[in-house]
Amino acid sequence: MTTIKYYGFQNYRQTAFTLLEVLIAASIAAVLMIVLTAGLDGVIRDWQKQNTALDVQLDNNLLLLQLERAIEGAFPHLYFNKKHRKKIFFIGKKNTISWVSTFSAHQQTGLTLWKLENSKKGVQLYLSPAYGKEPEKLLEKAPPLLLLENYHVRFHYLEKNKNKKKQWLDKWEGDKRRSLPLAVHIVFQAIKDKQAPLQLIAPIFAYRHPSLRPRDINRR
Repeated sequence: MTTIKYYGFQNYRQTAFTLLEVLIAASIAAVLMIVLTAGLDGVIRDWQKQNTALDVQLDNNLLLLQLERAIEGAFPHLYFNKKHRKKIFFIGKKNTISWVSTFSAHQQTGLTLWKLENSKKGVQLYLSPAYGKEPEKLLEKAPPLLLLENYHVRFHYLEKNKNKKKQWLDKWEGDKRRSLPLAVHIVFQAIKDKQAPLQLIAPIFAYRHPSLRPRDINRR
């Protein structure tokens, strides 16, 4: 009869894990996985929030850039009213503005009519080619575009008075002044959220028409 000796059997039993140890290790690993997953979810959410905020900021900057170019390209557009009188089209009020610009948002050739005003949803934009008809009638037929949701806008207009002092006004009538303002200050304010306003000051380079002399409506 042959006897088989199992050398090292006792050492093998000493180095093996018990079922309790395996269960404890698995529990610890599960807890670590939960903690790591929760932390990873938080990192992902923070990243998404930052990414969304960055996208909004980029969109707002692009919007301000286009408006700046449109204001800088403002042109003292002459048209004939019903009485066949020459008028410069530029209507500037506290909460709305209409003008003609050499800059087109759709990269079209020719002059473009622009109009910004407030609505319940936000700031609306109207665009139309500046043909020979009265500009206001063309803008009435233009479809509204929601430019900036949940915001309202206000405007200020820079003038140089007869004493050569510059001041900001709440309105500007191009047909009466026979000129455009030197610059336009635009402020977008959030309707509900307490966010910092979006502001823009855009100069107007072609503020005078070569065939018309500007009129100081404040002079008596």
